[in-house]
Amino acid sequence: MKVDDGGGAGQGGAGGGPTGSAGGAGGPGTPCQGLDETTCNSRGDCQPLSCGDCRGGQAFADCGGPGDKINCGPCPPTCLAFDEATCKTRADCSPLYCHDCSGGERFQECVPPGGGGFSCPAITCPLPSCDTLDQISCKTRGDCHPSYCPTCAGGQTFALCAASNE
Repeated sequence: MKVDDGGGAGQGGAGGGPTGSAGGAGGPGTPCQGLDETTCNSRGDCQPLSCGDCRGGQAFADCGGPGDKINCGPCPPTCLAFDEATCKTRADCSPLYCHDCSGGERFQECVPPGGGGFSCPAITCPLPSCDTLDQISCKTRGDCHPSYCPTCAGGQTFALCAASNE
């Protein structure tokens, strides 16, 4: 497989690859040009031509004959470089919002459409203070304990939930 970073787009007329314009060296008469990757790999007289996928890997761009090269265009700016306002203006990017501890959402980062494998990080929200809990919730928390007051009938009634160190 040969990959060529030099030369101008359109040399030989191959279609645009995943990272921009591409030009194959074989010309319109090459029997391999335009074949899909599977068919290209199955033919002994053809070879897959790849371009960088802008994430450190390679992606099939076209099929060519022996010795053919392809011109791969530059990678577009990555969505991750954009702030929220810029991200919203681009059709090739989507803002990713993540939940915050108060039930709202906050801008996390700008990602390719569909998320591109990015997800929200796990967050640990502080627990509500003990004095805001009812009796049942208070009993389920190891850092809180219910406090009771005596009733006139000799029983007890829930008064408040307090921190275990109080």
